[in-house]
Amino acid sequence: MVGIILIVFFMLLNSDRNSYPPAITDGFLGISGVLKNKTYLSDLGVSVHRYGFALGVGGNLKLHLKNMKDILNNGSIPIALLWVSKVENEKKIFEEVKELVEYFTSGDGARQLGYRIIYWELGNEINWGWGTSCDAEEYYNRIRVYVPAIREACPDAVIIMGSLLNIYDPPDRKIENYLETFLNKGGGELMDVYNFHYYGLADPTLGTENYLTGVEIFKRIKGVLKRHGYGDKPIWITETSTFSGKVGEIYQSEEMQAADLVKRFITLKAIGVEKVLWCFVTEPRYEGTGEGFFDQSGLVYDGYGPYDRGKGIKKRGYYAYKYLSQWIDSSNFVESWNDSVIYIFKFEGGGKEIYILWQDKWDQNVVIHIEGRNLRLYTIYGESIVLSDNAKVDYTLGIEPLYIMGDVEKVTSTSSGTISLKDK
Repeated sequence: MVGIILIVFFMLLNSDRNSYPPAITDGFLGISGVLKNKTYLSDLGVSVHRYGFALGVGGNLKLHLKNMKDILNNGSIPIALLWVSKVENEKKIFEEVKELVEYFTSGDGARQLGYRIIYWELGNEINWGWGTSCDAEEYYNRIRVYVPAIREACPDAVIIMGSLLNIYDPPDRKIENYLETFLNKGGGELMDVYNFHYYGLADPTLGTENYLTGVEIFKRIKGVLKRHGYGDKPIWITETSTFSGKVGEIYQSEEMQAADLVKRFITLKAIGVEKVLWCFVTEPRYEGTGEGFFDQSGLVYDGYGPYDRGKGIKKRGYYAYKYLSQWIDSSNFVESWNDSVIYIFKFEGGGKEIYILWQDKWDQNVVIHIEGRNLRLYTIYGESIVLSDNAKVDYTLGIEPLYIMGDVEKVTSTSSGTISLKDK
């Protein structure tokens, strides 16, 4: 009888993974960082949430259960960020990690959630200076104990490598060097997903890290993985963002942040990144000054700092994220065109063709001429601009991208030239 009850319990848990109310869709868009008001997740249409607290042996399970339940109740999937400590006693660590994972996948935690937690990220910014960060050999020595324990507790767990940060010094912590050492030790057999973080500024003409840096990092990681036979492994980005406000001498408006947000997500989805998580929703007071990069990277003001418009007020980026979720999250990338000034991406989903277009000249007055049929133009906030059955539409494109629905054939700009979408 006990055996029958257990079998039924596991069957229910497995079915609940895809039917937990409200409907949970495991998609592309995510959010990272501590978030008290998790109703933002359902309003934004967030697929996965990495909730900002590291889960470790002997930790506060009630804190994690509450966060996970609130995440699930708002239609998102929790990512468990595991604190990966140095292994002093392999047998002891193995049993403790196994017991911890069992709690959330088949034990009392899973029963309380009505859901099995299968996403397990092992460490954070492991090649830098966060918490349990260490060199690549030491990281391998730790996870060669942690991963088998997780697999035994949850055979279908998705093991995510701790995020890599885009640093160059010391040389052994550079992304490629760190990953090479890890894979040479045999770490590739242990990981399901690879992962990195990057940030940067909104203006791509400044010569600093910007949204396109993510493409470069992705290619570097993918190149190392291919050389070792793991080129088909997914890559996630569990933290990325830019700010609105002022950091040092750099000022960025809400519109700049929103434009950058859309460009990051669109570009990363187009190159094949499987999941991308913006860091944060509510401004976190991370630096504590109200003027730091992360203090201002959220999408909702916290009421603190010289550029804050008031606690709870949503930035332009909030609405840009929301419409990305509605129009792009479940869509499939088709193809793209660019001339290094104008960028055009085509997606298909729900029986519709969606084009996203922007300019990287960072000029408020780039006039574009769009030719096609049944053209519908929208802002990144979902506002209708042009509904036209005409074959040609002229539009002055600022720094914010543009959504186009319909059959686009050609785009000509005053700053570059003509991009023919039918000749590719």
